[in-house]
Amino acid sequence: MRKDHARRNQFRSSLFETLEPRSMMSASPLDGEDVANALGEPDFRLDYLVADVATSRTASFVESAKFFGSNSLLIEHARAGRADLFIESAKSFGTSPFAAHYSAYPSFGPNLASQNYAYQESLTRAHGQTGVTAIRDQYGFIGTGQTVVVIDSGIAFSHAALGGGYGSNYRVVGGWDFAENDANPFDDGPAGSHGTHVAGIVGSSNASNSGVAPGVDLVALRVFNDSGAGYFSWVESALQWVHQNRHSFENDITTVNLSIGSVWNGSTAPNWSQIEDELALLESEGIFISVAAGNSYAVYNAPGLSYPASSSYVVPVSALDPNGTIAAYSQRLNRVIAAPGTSIQSTVPDYAGNLNGINDDFATFSGTSMASPYVAGAAVLIREAMTFVGMTGINQDRIYEVMWDTADLVYDVVTQQSYRALNVHRAIESLMPNDDYGSTAATAHSLGTISALASFNGRIEETGDLDYFTFTAGSTGALGFSATTTQNLALRWSVIGAGDTVVSSTDGNNFSMNVVAGQSYTIRLQTTIGTGGYSVTAGMGLNAAALGAVDFRLLTDQSVDTDQWYSLTTTRTGRLTVEALFAQADGNIDLRVYNSAKQLVASSATSGNERIDLVVNTGQQYYVQLVGTNDDVDLRITNLLGQSGATLVIVGTAGDDVYSFSGGLTNRFTLNGTEYEFASSAIGDYLFYGSSGNDSITLEGSADPEKLYMAPNAATLLSEHYRVNAVQFETILVDANGGTDTVIFRDSQGNDAFFASSDYATMSGTGYTNIASGFARVEAYASFGFDVASFHDSVGNDSLIATPAYTAMIGPGYYNIGFGFDSAQGESIHGGLDSAALFDSAGNDLFSVSPEAALMRGTTYALVASNFTYYYGFASTGWDMAYIFDSAGDDIYTAQGNTAKLIGAGYQIHSTAFDLAVAYSRDGNDIANLNDTSGSAIFEGEGEWAKLNGYGYYDWAHGFGEVNLNGSQTATSTLVRRTALEYVLSVTGNWR
Repeated sequence: MRKDHARRNQFRSSLFETLEPRSMMSASPLDGEDVANALGEPDFRLDYLVADVATSRTASFVESAKFFGSNSLLIEHARAGRADLFIESAKSFGTSPFAAHYSAYPSFGPNLASQNYAYQESLTRAHGQTGVTAIRDQYGFIGTGQTVVVIDSGIAFSHAALGGGYGSNYRVVGGWDFAENDANPFDDGPAGSHGTHVAGIVGSSNASNSGVAPGVDLVALRVFNDSGAGYFSWVESALQWVHQNRHSFENDITTVNLSIGSVWNGSTAPNWSQIEDELALLESEGIFISVAAGNSYAVYNAPGLSYPASSSYVVPVSALDPNGTIAAYSQRLNRVIAAPGTSIQSTVPDYAGNLNGINDDFATFSGTSMASPYVAGAAVLIREAMTFVGMTGINQDRIYEVMWDTADLVYDVVTQQSYRALNVHRAIESLMPNDDYGSTAATAHSLGTISALASFNGRIEETGDLDYFTFTAGSTGALGFSATTTQNLALRWSVIGAGDTVVSSTDGNNFSMNVVAGQSYTIRLQTTIGTGGYSVTAGMGLNAAALGAVDFRLLTDQSVDTDQWYSLTTTRTGRLTVEALFAQADGNIDLRVYNSAKQLVASSATSGNERIDLVVNTGQQYYVQLVGTNDDVDLRITNLLGQSGATLVIVGTAGDDVYSFSGGLTNRFTLNGTEYEFASSAIGDYLFYGSSGNDSITLEGSADPEKLYMAPNAATLLSEHYRVNAVQFETILVDANGGTDTVIFRDSQGNDAFFASSDYATMSGTGYTNIASGFARVEAYASFGFDVASFHDSVGNDSLIATPAYTAMIGPGYYNIGFGFDSAQGESIHGGLDSAALFDSAGNDLFSVSPEAALMRGTTYALVASNFTYYYGFASTGWDMAYIFDSAGDDIYTAQGNTAKLIGAGYQIHSTAFDLAVAYSRDGNDIANLNDTSGSAIFEGEGEWAKLNGYGYYDWAHGFGEVNLNGSQTATSTLVRRTALEYVLSVTGNWR
């Protein structure tokens, strides 16, 4: 089973091309070695050649020695790394091509095992040989916009040169582990690192060891288990995955690399092959499939290819030595494309590097496994060039044809045949067109006279390409150029003066210059990075950044050098406001607005922020010009204000809006920061509509008496001078701002919560929050759902009145009341001598009270009061009970008939008209006074209990230290002791 962590130190005895198997997403749940055991012997294993000469050359020599028989002397020389002795001994066996091949290597001294490999080749050197470096410098092609699939041992995607992570925001955008059937294709098997090395050759972004196409995205499909064994069933699943997901990423999959090979040497696919259908499907879909030719030429000693390289649906790739010849180990056939594959330095996981815990390591491997991804990367660059010149229907055959036609011929002394070696520079040069415009001021292309509109198209074919244009200005003013580009082209605009000197330059797709009618000018286009096509529209103000239909737009941190243009279309009839906000110390900016005919309609040139207000109609086009120099300007455009008769209508945007209104004789309001002001005598009716998004509005009243109505997502504020309606706002905050004002809250059809204090109140539910502050009278009405109300006191003396129908908290300067709430709570938290009066319903009710809190509860309601000085409980009809609890101090309880009170330090509790009153003493030296009425009564003493029952009442006391029983002087009552009393009983009156 593959572990989540990388393997520990590991010794490699050989460096051959490596592959890892993966099973289908829907395949057997068996993992790791269990899968291998279930599938039997692997179809192939990871196979790559070491870069260390003693090991690499020894491995090749030993393979070669097998073809000379079992001569122990040859094998001994081979294993010792003694090329000189090996070659001399081999000569005695005739003129074998192997002896000739190895004798072509330069001398490394008598003992190769003690020498460093002289052909330690970085990718940079390989790029120089194939022309990749020249192409990158000349055209800027790096593979941007494509995704390459690496079917291998996985990818160590945390490697710094491979993007440092996994997923849509990284270079390795996706993948799957078919060996362990999970979504983690990290290259961490003990026999791994091969897939990471291959991925680096395709797309490493390291400056010293850059991949062929460092701009590509990568996909990791793991088809090798931890021991380096692979199965074609896993490869088949991986190829099917590619078909299913070829359009699943931001950039389509265009290329697949298969650095795998089975034991085979043929020109066609073997009859046991099982992935031909999948290869044929991907090839028909235009995907380029690069496959390693195999490393076993010394075994077969005849032209041929490993499988799947021998498939007719793929491009087979042989390996070159650093000297440009076919590598001795590489299998070969006349249709191969050969590429650098010997001693290639590329990315590896940390466990295959210096084991310092940082994935930034590189190692040198050899094999056709290294040549195949080189060709895969080259296919990406060729496809990019084809796209650049406008080719369509790009597929593997067209790319292979270009590679073949432009390749170098390499003569192989072993087979005495010539093979095609990749030449990327020549391949892409064959596709690129001639320069379309003049490259000097003298040969500049004329655009004629530019008055209203002009357009032209072109290409920057090379990074050094310069396109010159001349024109005559048809009018005076700011002439703008607006470009769209393709590929990864980034433009630089230059105004050219006498002697081809650069007067000024601007980078980006928009450019503006001041011109005078009748004068001629020369401009130059070039690239700052990349190459591609451009399409330019020119005209007065037509360098404008197209904002489209605008209701509200805030463009922050705009950099203005001379001027900057924007175009927009209004969305409603009413007010269009354009503002330029900036720090004057950083440079002055003036503001101008033009109509669709480029006629100036308004300007602002103050010493501070600039603002223009226009009356507009829906669908009108305007141009906005910022004039001056400042690299930090905020441009705010507002078209939210309309008018319907005497009503101003303010409509929100699709985003989150923040509005405010302040009323009085002059009404002021802001729309996402844009301020407006109207006299109430001119406009007194306002409608704010929040629209979609999470919108909020703040309303501030005047000193006059006002009335506010608040419902879910809506509010109406009424004054003698104005009326404000706010609709479809998620948050509404209203400040009364003085005066004797009233607010009325309405609930939603769901569950709502109401809270009121002496200075503010709020009602909230699903999707809304309404807040009112400073109102003298607050009313809240609950009608639907399960609704809860909470009340807080002021710093003065306050009163809570709570009934099943309504609850009110009243204090100095305020009156808060809630109707119809299922549960209501009052809390005294600010001090003062506060009282709470709780009234029952017509049914059976329970009143439970202590110095800390009181509860009145019935079948459909609950009333709570806490921390008050005085508590009053009132019962009416029904069978009602009162439970009264003492404090921790000394308390006195007095009960007579249906009335009872408990008094202690800092509090009083009163209950009235309850059928049963029960008092509990828990702490302190407490006294209970039980007084009968004028009628007969029965007193029962039992343990800690004292019970006095009379006509229509039950007064009980529990746990008191002293009980005073006071009988009536006009009736004879009964006293019963049932058990020994645990309190002192004092009796007065007539008892029997």
